[in-house]
Amino acid sequence: MSRLIYHADMTAVQLADCCRQAWAIMRLCELAAWSLQQQDTPDPNIADSIGQAQKLAMSLIEPVQDALESHEGLKGDAAEGGET
Repeated sequence: MSRLIYHADMTAVQLADCCRQAWAIMRLCELAAWSLQQQDTPDPNIADSIGQAQKLAMSLIEPVQDALESHEGLKGDAAEGGET
């Protein structure tokens, strides 16, 4: 979702959906990591998949962070102390 819609154009529901999807991915990563710990000979594909999933989760959180920073005036001059 975040690759298709600019954060300023996203609705609150879309931003919340990004958070839910990122949370679900991170939960999946947690379970996959637990599974790796339980194996005598861990599957390297699972470790690679965890890394790819975390990248996806970060891409979902990025527009949420951008939207919050824009809303709170933390981007641009305000972040550097130029605006109040």
